[in-house]
Amino acid sequence: MAHGKVLALTAVSCALSLHVAQARACGGCFHPPPPPAQTTAPSVVTGHRMAFAVSATRTVLWDQFQYSGSPSEFAWVLPVRAGAYLEASTDAWFEALETVTATKVTSPPLICAQTNSNSGDGCALGGASSAKAYGGPAQRDNSNSVVVLHEGTVGPYETVTLRSQSGGDLRTWLTTNGYSIPWNVDPIIDAYVAEGWDFVALRLRPGFGVQQMTPVRVVTPGGAYALPLRMVAAGVGESVSIVLYVIAEGRYTMPDLSEVSIDPKQLSWDFNAKDSNYLALRNDALFRNARRSYLTTFAFERPFRRGYASPTMSTISYSVSGSTSQYTNFAQLYFAQADYDDSSTFNSSCTFVDTALDVPELVVSGAPSPGEISDTSFECGSHNDLAAALTGMHPNKVWATRLEMELPREALNADCVVAPASSQASVDNQLQATQAVNRPADCPEPVFQSRIARARAGARQTSAWLLALFGALAVLRRNRRSSDR
Repeated sequence: MAHGKVLALTAVSCALSLHVAQARACGGCFHPPPPPAQTTAPSVVTGHRMAFAVSATRTVLWDQFQYSGSPSEFAWVLPVRAGAYLEASTDAWFEALETVTATKVTSPPLICAQTNSNSGDGCALGGASSAKAYGGPAQRDNSNSVVVLHEGTVGPYETVTLRSQSGGDLRTWLTTNGYSIPWNVDPIIDAYVAEGWDFVALRLRPGFGVQQMTPVRVVTPGGAYALPLRMVAAGVGESVSIVLYVIAEGRYTMPDLSEVSIDPKQLSWDFNAKDSNYLALRNDALFRNARRSYLTTFAFERPFRRGYASPTMSTISYSVSGSTSQYTNFAQLYFAQADYDDSSTFNSSCTFVDTALDVPELVVSGAPSPGEISDTSFECGSHNDLAAALTGMHPNKVWATRLEMELPREALNADCVVAPASSQASVDNQLQATQAVNRPADCPEPVFQSRIARARAGARQTSAWLLALFGALAVLRRNRRSSDR
């Protein structure tokens, strides 16, 4: 099997729920069955990185999945509500999100024993850190049962939007046009058709390779958005790793799953490996409750304005080809990464966006009214993912929440509701280990004794000597008396 690749698409795996409406999301990744002579297993989706921007007026979905196999084997079918549309995105959006929200663990400060016996004090050893985280154009159907609403291209993809009154006719159209539909998805498609959903089908345009594959945004206007999840199981293996970023006016949680956490007292740092046991603790936590669990590993207000490099630094260092640049927040890093992806050069001219990230006005598309600000204030050049995320929100109230899961395939058969959390406390992704393994040889562990303890020990020793002296004097006195007699 070929090594894993990262591919961006809009196959959705979770639902969103707000007090104003419910959002659900779904997308199936279909690939043709292997020919009889082929002995390798079919391509499998192993992980998703998704971002949802949720407001009362619209929902925007980004999705990027990791898979093994050839990109030419894949096609995608998404149930969407009427009015939903696609927009091109950039790899830089997820690259920046991952950089600033991934859990970073630093070593504990070490107190080293002194070789000078006259000193009872220790000295701190500077800690290390780890940031590991982690065919041809579509053809129209000749029958009247499948209506082609739209055909076009978005970035490297051919897209077609379909509507049908019959699940069987829709599957026939998809199969005829090169979309291989797994048999176990048939009843799911039938259910979507019966519920009045449209479908967007995507696949790579001829001649586009992995390096051209960029994310696609799915925008659903209106408060009554609904993006179901039932087809996400198409294309996955026994389990799937999911990182979900929720961008909204508040911290979000997942009430249908069990929230788990890591005991910071168990977090240790191995100085030989220069790494921590965080991933082992994370996996142990996520495997509780039959793996229907999630971790909240990051949650902050005004996330695009923050810097996250380390507990002691306020800038993000980014190195490419030996050249290191620093950016003070997510927005600057996103624009610089997008520019580098486009032209292999960093652009530092987008800092004007920083001021807009603090405003209380509502972000809108088009000409703003009093109390509003245009979404173009959050664009720089052709890069507009940040603007798409903030539209319909007040920038000074926006949060980003990172939720991590390792879900079994059977957990993908029901909606996974995401709702505002009862606690709006921040969750820091900067962790410090509390234990040390394989201490450096030049930093022996001291045995501490307080001055009070030493004073008490000295007093006890003095008392013992005095008692011994008095005992000896008493014996001498007794012996003298005996001799005088």
